[in-house]
Amino acid sequence: MIMRAFVVAIVLGGAATFAPTARAELLFDPAPLFEIGTFNTTSTLGQLTSLQQAYVAEGLKTLSTSSSLTSRQQVVAQTTAIAIEAYNFIQNVKTIYTVSEADTVQEIAQAISAFDLSAQQTALDSYQSAFNQAVGAYDVNPVVPPIAIYVGVAVDPSIRTAAEQAAMELNTTLAELTSIKSLADSNAALLEAFANRMTDASSVAEARAEALFNLVADLSPSIDPATNFLIIAATQAAGALVLASEEFNQMASQASALASATKAFASTVAQDISQTTDVKNTYVTALTTPLAQTTFTTTGSFSGGGTTINTAGYSINFSGTSFAGSGAVPPSTFTIGSLGFFNGSGFVGTDRYALEVTLTRDIVIPGVGEWIATTESTLNLSYETTPFSEDPRISADRIFLNEIGKGSAVFEGELAFFDIIGSINSPLRFVDVIVQPGYEDVAFITNTPLNSVDEPPVIALLVASIGLLAGARRWLR
Repeated sequence: MIMRAFVVAIVLGGAATFAPTARAELLFDPAPLFEIGTFNTTSTLGQLTSLQQAYVAEGLKTLSTSSSLTSRQQVVAQTTAIAIEAYNFIQNVKTIYTVSEADTVQEIAQAISAFDLSAQQTALDSYQSAFNQAVGAYDVNPVVPPIAIYVGVAVDPSIRTAAEQAAMELNTTLAELTSIKSLADSNAALLEAFANRMTDASSVAEARAEALFNLVADLSPSIDPATNFLIIAATQAAGALVLASEEFNQMASQASALASATKAFASTVAQDISQTTDVKNTYVTALTTPLAQTTFTTTGSFSGGGTTINTAGYSINFSGTSFAGSGAVPPSTFTIGSLGFFNGSGFVGTDRYALEVTLTRDIVIPGVGEWIATTESTLNLSYETTPFSEDPRISADRIFLNEIGKGSAVFEGELAFFDIIGSINSPLRFVDVIVQPGYEDVAFITNTPLNSVDEPPVIALLVASIGLLAGARRWLR
C-alpha cells in the first residue's frame, strides 16, 4: 500500500500545571504570589473619623478649629477673668469695705467654684475608648511576593491578571492607610493643642490662687474678725482656683498621653504605608516583564520507531504539530495529535503497540532568556479484529487506547481520523479520544475492548480481496 501523510493541527494555550524536565523550573504554585496580606482598615478609618464628630457631640469643642472662642476656651477665659476680678476687687477694698462688697466677693468665689468640666472629661474618656477600639481593629500585614512572580507574570497570563488585580487592591489599601494616618496626625495635633491650653489654664489659676492667698494674709491683721466676710470670700475664691488648677492639669496630662498614643499609632501606619508601597511596587515592576513567546511542539513515535504502523491488514499513523503563542501554559485539556486508522482486510488477531508522545515548550522571555521544557508519556494501543457481520459496526476493527479506556473503531475498508485529547499534570496525560469531523459515518468510539476473534476463512478471503481494493483507492486519493 502507498501511505499518505496524516496532518492535524494541535491547539495549545491557556493555563495548566506543567513540570518541565529540561533546562528550567518555570512553573510553581501561583497561590502564594497573591497573599498580599490582611488589610482591615475600613473600621479603623470610620472610628477615627467618628472621633472628630464626637468632639462636638461630647462638648470637647476646643479640639476643633475656630476663629472665635470655643466652649472650652470660654470656660478657661471666664474662670481666669473671675479670678482676676476677685483679685482686683479685694485689692481695692482691703482697707475699707462693706457687707455688700463682701457679698460681691462671695459671689465671685461661688462663680469660680461652679464651673463644670464633666462634659470635657467625658469627651476625653470617649476618645480613649474609641481610639483603643480603632487600634484594636487595625490589622495590616502586607506579604512581599516571591521573586518567582517575575517569571510567573511572563509565562502565565492568569498569573499576570492576578498580579494586576493585586496591584489595584494595594492601591486602594494605600489610599485607606493614607486617610487613616492623616486623621491620626490631625487628632494628635488637636489633642496636643488642648493639652497646652489646659496647662496654660492651670498655671493661670494657680498663680491667681497664690495671689489671693497672699492678699488674705495681708488683709487678716487689719480686718475685724467679727466682720471677716471678705476674708472668707477671698479664701473660698483662692481654694476654688486651686481645685480648678488641678483639674486643668489632670486633663492636660490625659490629653498629652492620648496625643502621644495617637502619634505612635500614626507612626505605625506610616511604616505600613511604606511596606505596602514596596509590595505594590514589586507587582508593578514584575508587570513590566513582557509575556513570554512560546512554541509548543508535539511529536510521537511507535516503540519500533517512526510514526506509522503499516501492515497487510491495517495501517496506523500518529501526527503531531507545532504552534506559537503568548504565555507558556497550555489549556487544561487540548488535542495532543491525530491518529489515522485504515481498516483493511486479512489480519486476524490482536497487535499491541506503545506510542511515545513528547510535548516540548520553547519559551523565550524578551530580555531575560530562553528555556526549553519537555514532558512525555506512553500511550499503549491494542489493535483488535472483529468477526465478520452484515452489521458494519460489528465488523469494525478497533484500536483500544489503554490509558484512555476507549477504542477508536473503523468500518471494514474505511479510513478515519481521531483526535487524541490530553492534559499536563506531571507528566503528560491522555484523557480522551474523539472522531474528527467528517468521519462520523465510518468511525465511532467504543468503551469496551474486544477479545480477538478469528474471521471465517472463506469470508475473510473475500473480505480481504474487496477491502484491499477499496483501501488502495482511498489511500491513493
